[in-house]
Order: sequence, then C-alpha cells, then structure tokens
Amino acid sequence: MNNEIKKIVALICVVILIFTLFSACSGTNGSNSHMPDSLNSNESQDNEVKKSSEAAKSEKENSYNAKWRIAFHDQSLPDEYITPEVIAFYSKDDDGNAKAVNVSKNEVYEYAKSLVSVPRTHFFEQYFPENIVNVLLPVLDYAVAHKYCQFCIPSAELKRSDIALNRDYLSETYRISNYGVGYETVAFYETDNGDRLDYTTVYLCGMDEAGMEKYIDAVSKAEEIVSSVPDGYNEYQTALYLYRYITENVRYDEDDYYNKEDGYNLLYDALILNKTVCAGYTESIYYLYNLAGIECITIGGYLYFPWNNERSNHIWNIAKLDGTYYNFDSTWDEGLAISEYLFFGVSTEDMQSYYERSVWSDCLKYCPQCNESLIDKWDYSKTN
Repeated sequence: MNNEIKKIVALICVVILIFTLFSACSGTNGSNSHMPDSLNSNESQDNEVKKSSEAAKSEKENSYNAKWRIAFHDQSLPDEYITPEVIAFYSKDDDGNAKAVNVSKNEVYEYAKSLVSVPRTHFFEQYFPENIVNVLLPVLDYAVAHKYCQFCIPSAELKRSDIALNRDYLSETYRISNYGVGYETVAFYETDNGDRLDYTTVYLCGMDEAGMEKYIDAVSKAEEIVSSVPDGYNEYQTALYLYRYITENVRYDEDDYYNKEDGYNLLYDALILNKTVCAGYTESIYYLYNLAGIECITIGGYLYFPWNNERSNHIWNIAKLDGTYYNFDSTWDEGLAISEYLFFGVSTEDMQSYYERSVWSDCLKYCPQCNESLIDKWDYSKTN
C-alpha cells in the first residue's frame, strides 16, 4: 500500500471516530429524541400509570365527598370536592361566570357571631330545634352577607330532614324578595361503618343568578337607608323614620307589578324603582327593620271591602318595639303625612276598625297578639 492510500485510509478512520464520539455525546446530553423508541414508549407508559395511580388515590380519598359540579349543577366549575369539614358557597357574577369556594365551618360560625345585626328576623328561632339555630342559621347569615345564592352543607350536624321539617319557618325567616329558602339532597354516600352522609344544597331563592344583580342593588340601598338613621334614635324613632321613608318614596303600582315581562324582585322594585304592591311595601319594612335591629315579621291575610262584598289578599308587618308587638301596614299609609298615619304601630282592634281583615291559617299559628297602639306615644320632634 503506497503512502497516498495510507493517508486516505487514516483520514477516513479519523472522520469515523469523530462522528462516533459526537453521536455518543448527543445521545447522553441531548434531547430524548435520540433515545430508542422502546425507551420513549416505556417512559410514556410510566407516566400513564402514574396518572392513573394518582386518580385512583384521589378517588379513594374523596370517596365520601361531593364535587362542586354535582352540588351546584354547574359543569363549568373546577373539579373540586366538598368535605365534611367545610361548607361550599356558590354565586355568579354579572357576566354569568360561576364561582365556588370552600370555607371552614369554624370560619363561617365565627363570622356569624361577629355580626351585629342581620337582615332577617329572630322571631322564629323559638320554633326551631337547636341544630337549626346553631348550625344552619349562621351559614345562611354568612351566605347573605357575602352575596352567595347557594351553599352545600354536609349532613354530619344537619340532615336534609331537619331543613324539610322547618322549611316554612325558614322561608319566613329569610324573606329574600318573598321567595324563601329551598333545598335538595345532591349527593349521598354510605361510609364503611354504615353511617349515612348526605350533602344538601340550600338555595336562597330570591338571590339566584337571574336576580342577583337586582338583589345586590336593593340590599346596598337598604344599607344606605338604615345608615342614614340619626344617631341616638331609639327603637320607636328608628321604626318611624324607616316607615316614613317607605311611605314617602314608594308608590303603589299594581299594573306595573303584574305586567312585567322580566319578572319582579319586590325589594328592588320598592327601593330602586320606587313602585310596587303591598308585598313590596311589606318586604321593605321587614328588611329595613330587621337590618336596623328591630324584630319584624310579615303576616298575610284577607281584606274585606263592604262596598262590593269581596275580599282581597293582603300582607303587612308586625314588629316589636320595647318588648311590645304592633301592626304596621305601610301600603295603606302611602303618601300620607305622619300626622295622618292610620296603620303605624296599631293594635289589631284599631286596625280592624278601618277594614275588616283576617289572618291566613298558616300565619295564625305564630301571629303575635297586638293589643296596644302607638298613637299616644308619637314624638314628632325628631322626625319632621
């Protein structure tokens, strides 16, 4: 072999050696694209096994927990769970975007204790069992204060049957635009030891997504009105101040109420639109009085008119001032001066002297006796 051939062979060997070393380095430090297909396939299988294992672990850990999507019938929510240690709250913003959040029970109950006054009556607490007062009412107060329209609560301390048995009084306690409180069992599990675990969703029906914007506007207005009560007013003066606001600023409009295409929200119609029917007057007094710390409920019944011998459905308020119950019917005092009021703080006997009325049977079982009138106690000096 001559020298030229030897040189060519040597050069080829060097090139082969360099290419081999470069390939080895790329395989070690480069991307996995240089790995054999069999290795890539094994890694992919390992990842799938890992994901499956994690999913199985999550499913086992949450075997007795309810999903947000199930609790609130909303598939747009994240895939999160409600546990027995938390309460889940739900709302929608103005654009229809859903929001859910888990809050520890302790945080909910501590917050409820801190509230000075709430926009609902304490009257019906005398009829509720202990767990409704201590478990459910604080959660409802928390939901209303934070503008949540639904919440889901586990049955560890409160069962669906507890809500069912007290639904009528609950609806009278939370008269959110005359709709009340609804509920349904959304998930049920039987634990390993045979215990039953329910998850019950509770609805503040007047605060659903369709009415939430109106509700928030109306509540904000109510808070503004109550905050305008002069400092130092006692219960009687506060009641007269708020009653006067309604009778001066809200007018009766039956046609507008019954012909609305988009439905109605009684509190919104009265406080924002300034026109409503008797139910709107009554809901406004109910909300304002309770928000101001005055115990107030609503009473339904019939009015009898002698000129046509007919009766009509009607609704009014009973409120407690300085330990005494009185009737309040702001609908019939609409547009009158204080000195002309006929239905501010009157006894049942005095109220009957104008138009005969009777109380619905459902209300009779709790309707307080009103045996006194405030007419001799009016103090105009701080309200004119």
